[in-house]
Amino acid sequence: MEWGSEFVYFSSGEEEEEIVVGNVSSEDEMDHDDEETCLLDILDTAGQEEYSALRDQYTRTGDCFLLIYSVTEKGTFKDVESLYEFLKRVKGEDKIPTVLVGNKIDLDTERQVTTQEGQDLAARLGVAFIETSAKTGQNITSAFETLIRVTPRSGMDYKVVVLGSGGVGKSSITVRYTSNQFVDCYDPTIEDSYRKHVVISGIPDHLKKATKKAAKKAAKKTTSSNKEKNIRRKSSGLFGSIRRALGMKTDGEKPEAQQQASSGCSGDEDGYECHLEKVAERKKVRKADANVLLLKMDILENEPQVVTGDPTYCKSCRAILSSTSTLEKPEGSDQSTWICEFCDNKNDNLDISPEEIPKGDSFDFVLSPARVEVEGGEEGAKGETTPEKKEESKGMVVYCMDISGSMSAVVQLPTLQAEWRNARDRTQHTDNHVSRLKAIQDAVRRQLDRMKIEYPNKKVALVTFGSTVYLWGDCHDNQVKSYSDSRMLEDFDALVAAGREYATSMELSGLENTFGNIDAKIDHLVTEGSTALGPALAISAGIIADIPHSEVVLCTDGEPNVGIGQPSRDGSDFYRRIGEFAKRNNTRLSVLAVEGADTGLRHVQECAIVSGGTVNVLNPLEMMRQLRLIAQNYTIATAVDVVVILHPDLVFDEPGFQQASNRLVKEVGNAAKETDLTFRYKSKDPKKKISKKTIPFQVQISYTLKNGMRCLRVLSKSHQVTQDRKQMEENINVAVVGIAAVQKSAVIASKGDAKKAQEHIRSVQKMITRGASKPTQMEERLAFKTESDLLRQEIRQAVDHDDMESRSDGRTNVFYQNAMYPSNKYRGSSTDQKQKQTKSRRSEDAALVKQYQGYMC
Repeated sequence: MEWGSEFVYFSSGEEEEEIVVGNVSSEDEMDHDDEETCLLDILDTAGQEEYSALRDQYTRTGDCFLLIYSVTEKGTFKDVESLYEFLKRVKGEDKIPTVLVGNKIDLDTERQVTTQEGQDLAARLGVAFIETSAKTGQNITSAFETLIRVTPRSGMDYKVVVLGSGGVGKSSITVRYTSNQFVDCYDPTIEDSYRKHVVISGIPDHLKKATKKAAKKAAKKTTSSNKEKNIRRKSSGLFGSIRRALGMKTDGEKPEAQQQASSGCSGDEDGYECHLEKVAERKKVRKADANVLLLKMDILENEPQVVTGDPTYCKSCRAILSSTSTLEKPEGSDQSTWICEFCDNKNDNLDISPEEIPKGDSFDFVLSPARVEVEGGEEGAKGETTPEKKEESKGMVVYCMDISGSMSAVVQLPTLQAEWRNARDRTQHTDNHVSRLKAIQDAVRRQLDRMKIEYPNKKVALVTFGSTVYLWGDCHDNQVKSYSDSRMLEDFDALVAAGREYATSMELSGLENTFGNIDAKIDHLVTEGSTALGPALAISAGIIADIPHSEVVLCTDGEPNVGIGQPSRDGSDFYRRIGEFAKRNNTRLSVLAVEGADTGLRHVQECAIVSGGTVNVLNPLEMMRQLRLIAQNYTIATAVDVVVILHPDLVFDEPGFQQASNRLVKEVGNAAKETDLTFRYKSKDPKKKISKKTIPFQVQISYTLKNGMRCLRVLSKSHQVTQDRKQMEENINVAVVGIAAVQKSAVIASKGDAKKAQEHIRSVQKMITRGASKPTQMEERLAFKTESDLLRQEIRQAVDHDDMESRSDGRTNVFYQNAMYPSNKYRGSSTDQKQKQTKSRRSEDAALVKQYQGYMC
């Protein structure tokens, strides 16, 4: 459990404040700039091997760049010159704030690039030069400080991009600087951003004079060279949002009827060039507070701290006796009394002593034991020697691929990626187009290649669909089962039963044996027919129904128009029903939709939301990366139920929950590694004076692990209380408050109330601005501002117009993504949580690193 502040806040009455609402940015909240304090937003680009929308955006809008090569690899040295030329073309400038960094000088005996060669190249490019060792830490801080000292200052915030070939130590340098630890063998597939608060002296006076206006003008210039190409492209979805964030006009957006007195259209803090007439008003709203509880489901990966016996429940509120409880034992009696700290109920005649109360903030009861594994079974096969890998091989994955006629449509390689290919290969590529099907084929094949190395015993099956649904199994032979009868394709129960029946006769082997066959089958797929998405999804869900911890990954580009699940007829009912079916069977469904083609995502996404899967709308070329992220965000527990119990002076403050209740029950179902739950609460009676110094909280989580063991985890802890707003705000946990605000606002907006969503998130913004002053708070404030940018932008546009029935897939996707956003994206670099996360990303598997870095897009 984490709280939104070090103090639970009991207000002394109803509190209001005035905010700006409408399709304009909130007030410009400028911080005092002492001209030395810096907030660095650092993107570690992992490799240049795959397309990434995040890298695309950061590279275009970055303030400054570290270009890194390894002194032990001549080829990486040659690449940095190409990278700098690439940056000049993308940014449209002849000189870019850059530091050339030669890394790994601790390996001097393996050196292939001399210091003089590095100095000569830096002089030729007109950039600063430094040599470093991420392993020893030598010159790492100097590299970043030198970079800031050559970058025009437009405020405290700097967007820093770390670029270089694979294996040069980009991640190691970034991690060493942000957390002062050396992480060797960092997983090269993880692209991440880090926020760091530092004080850097010696910034030249002429660089301190850059203004926000000049910076925005430069950013606008940066994007102008690409505007003409991009304006012709469909601008719905995530990439449309990014293009708007870069100042690129989009089609289909209507001007407002009213106009703000000041009609100038310039960039603003929410990040996109204004081309709408402004509508704004000041409105009084409830003042935000930090009364938020964050519950991360990844704690269920921790080894259970098992206590013997059965839990002792309060007979009234069902709280469990824990470390926050106090037992009283009447003199001369063998039994104890517990006055429940949550409801004041007197629980008499307890056969327990104070010494037997479970100790600590977290403990588990075993409700049913683990299954007995058969010795010598396939779990112990080649390559899976760790418990984690054995667990991850359980369950299966069904790739359900759309091969309908629209999948033959051609998409253009994103401009940034095309420019990088040209610069890297020192040639002008002409093959900058690829079909949607080809992009998804490559993505699935590459993910299977990775899974074969990491989890060789993982079982994978292939399902494809056009007008007909084809079941290929693991492709070990040419036999295929197909379904095209129109009556059957309309029958939910028949489709699920067909999948279940197929599973009983399906002979699947691990990927180490089946990869070649599946790879060949995917490679030879061709497009045909219409889109029987609903029938294919139902059959796929049936195939995995009796195999817990399994998943269907649906890849599609078009709205369902054959059989069950057609949005125009069935709406969301079918998708909610199939999601419930998957959830009951401890499986999940994930949806990957192609950007620019309307899939009716507002309906289709229900299957993923209900079952605990993921939803994303992507450029086809980003499918590769997203498939890997889905696999990395694996299910850690099933049949998860959460009970949260508050002190009786508090009640929950969440839409849809029972009013004036201090007990909440949430059925989670499948919990993934990045499943984070937030709960808002408030004082039951704002006029009541609180005399207590602390109040208790309790969370009860019932869950089933992959080995079949059913447990009940109890989290109990007391937290400090204050009625002083300033004390609460100054001790705010920005990451917790930020993620809760984003999740709640996204949910409200997704239900059609964009105005209320905007009011909430802007009120929280104002509180964060008032309270955040410590380095960690400032880092997390920057993370909140950056990570919530797309959501705030979509809400602003939705305030003007948002018809739920015609809502674009892009907007639907933004709302969904933020409603499910993980809190680790909001952590500052100096926090324990971020440093723990960084350590967990070591990759000892040299084969995986080689496979990734060997890929050329």
